[in-house]
Amino acid sequence: MRSFTFVDTSRDSRQPARKTAGSTSAGRTIVAEVYYPTTGSAPFPIVVFSHGLRGLPGDYRALWSTWVAAGIAVVAPVYPMTSRGAPEIEAADLPNQPADASFVLTQVLQRAEEPADSLHNLLDVSHVAAAGHSEGALTTVGLFTACCRDSRLRAGIVLAGDAIGFERYPFTGAMAPMLFVHGDADPLVPIGLARQAYARVPWSKAFITLPGAAHIPPYVADDNPAGGVVHAATTDFLNWVLRGDPASLQALRKDASVPGVATLEDQL
Repeated sequence: MRSFTFVDTSRDSRQPARKTAGSTSAGRTIVAEVYYPTTGSAPFPIVVFSHGLRGLPGDYRALWSTWVAAGIAVVAPVYPMTSRGAPEIEAADLPNQPADASFVLTQVLQRAEEPADSLHNLLDVSHVAAAGHSEGALTTVGLFTACCRDSRLRAGIVLAGDAIGFERYPFTGAMAPMLFVHGDADPLVPIGLARQAYARVPWSKAFITLPGAAHIPPYVADDNPAGGVVHAATTDFLNWVLRGDPASLQALRKDASVPGVATLEDQL
């Protein structure tokens, strides 16, 4: 694991607009955590992971550890105004977070280009996906829309999220398969909102419904059947989209169809 602190001098801590001539800005400071395998064949594909409101990347350790164990690196921004411990929690900072994610990805990849850096030759810039939970899932949706499309992203995973904040922007850019996962008993983000976002995705996609699951437990732990589905199915999906492994797509269809635990709508 590596931790970095980056400053985007093109944006103020509260304002996303780029500086105009003569303006000043304190910059937007963003901590980034990078988790990567210590064994296996590099370069490793990448997932840019976005935490939820009042969350931290470490809250999702059980999930992203599964990805890292599968040979995938995780780049996880700590959003400056929605993470736990931030001086001021401001959920309305959401529209700024896709740019944070793209900025962090760029900075990490630049570090990986430096021969003296421990990340050198470890990260595969041509195979990058984005994933997120709750407000981080909304951030992930934003990364695929006309507001904030990051052309480096080849796929996305939306965990208990929807398109709120980005619903006026169409999905755009090259085809990027999307996987939505949502509990039908989620009291914070109703599954109907997730389905509305899913319906707008113009590319290949799939929707996993977790009967009886709420907003948090399936994504921050694997000690429940729904959590086990999330871990297995998301890993399958990433292996399929980032490695082109057809067997992983078949595994996804099996792992996401568990009687009483998960159902799969498949348009992949």
